[in-house]
Amino acid sequence: MSLTADTDATRGLRIRNVGKTYRIEGRPLPVLQNIHLDIGPGEFVGIVGASGCGKSTLLRLIIGLEADYEGEIALGGDPIGGPSRERGIVFQDHRLFPWLTVTDNIALGLEGLAAAEVRERIAENIELVGLQGFENAYPHQLSGGMAQRAAIARALAMRPQILVLDEPLGALDSLTRVRLQNELFRIGRQSRMTMVLVTHDVEEAVYRSDKVVVMEPRPGRIKATIPVHLDHPRQRGSAEFVNLRERVYEALQY
Repeated sequence: MSLTADTDATRGLRIRNVGKTYRIEGRPLPVLQNIHLDIGPGEFVGIVGASGCGKSTLLRLIIGLEADYEGEIALGGDPIGGPSRERGIVFQDHRLFPWLTVTDNIALGLEGLAAAEVRERIAENIELVGLQGFENAYPHQLSGGMAQRAAIARALAMRPQILVLDEPLGALDSLTRVRLQNELFRIGRQSRMTMVLVTHDVEEAVYRSDKVVVMEPRPGRIKATIPVHLDHPRQRGSAEFVNLRERVYEALQY
């Protein structure tokens, strides 16, 4: 069974001079301005910033949920103009369909594949997120952490080249949050998948990321990109970790 992306794993994400403006009651409201960012294949990138700085909007552009923007977003040189199986997303709430089982929810993005391939992908990703035995459970029968695992499995089943995570652990208790942080890191390394995580948790970003992107608001801009050159497993109490965390906090001051 293959856990890697269906497409060429050497393709990186290139973002150049990206801007996004909404219109509120007929008036322009710039949300993103002059965003430049390179994300290499297999990188885990954390994006932090205050509410309203455009983090989630940037993720929507990367996924292709919105195509009305200025500048260039390209995956391996191919412009992003709409949703694609190459790019998966997990939101803060699991967004599972309540009338479908875990298996059926995961199968939603696999239309057009042979039945045997669908079964294989469902099985491998249920195993990957540790939901064996809950294949036929409905969302209301799952804990919050288990529901998020199912949502992650649904995104991974499409074998995206990039997995975008929009604060997927924000609503969980601290113990479940730490456990799923570890799971996401393990999945990323095992699948060699590029991951982009939006979070308000600076420690979470430093703990998992290869680099942390700090954004400032109104309109959203990248203020700093801080590389994280720490070996894994990382020690949250180490001097190097604490120093990096403080650098991110300092960059967040406006």
